Amino acid sequence: MCNTEFPNHARALQLFAEVEGFDLTRFKNAALQSLELGLVERLSTLSDFAISYEIASELAKILAKVGAIPASKSYGLRGISEEQWPRFGSVLKTMAEFRGAYQHFASQCVALAREQANSE
Repeated sequence: MCNTEFPNHARALQLFAEVEGFDLTRFKNAALQSLELGLVERLSTLSDFAISYEIASELAKILAKVGAIPASKSYGLRGISEEQWPRFGSVLKTMAEFRGAYQHFASQCVALAREQANSE
């Protein structure tokens, strides 16, 4: 599985996997493996990583109160708030892509309906 929106990344992964000696079994359940020591700390110096990886302080309080997360465990509290979410760059980009795809789909539907109406 390759979860990327960039075709060149997907292609690079495919080419890497096609190299002789590549062992796909090394990546079985890779999402469950421990992270490289210090990786989160290094990435946390990047503000976009921190606000998307960490939890918002108000959400942490709510989740701890209802028992969904332990109150004593730190999840980082620099996460993006609900109010900030609509202005977050990744959200804006994704929404623009969804909007563009929907508008393209809608225009195709209208064109098809017109074509059908004109053929009768």
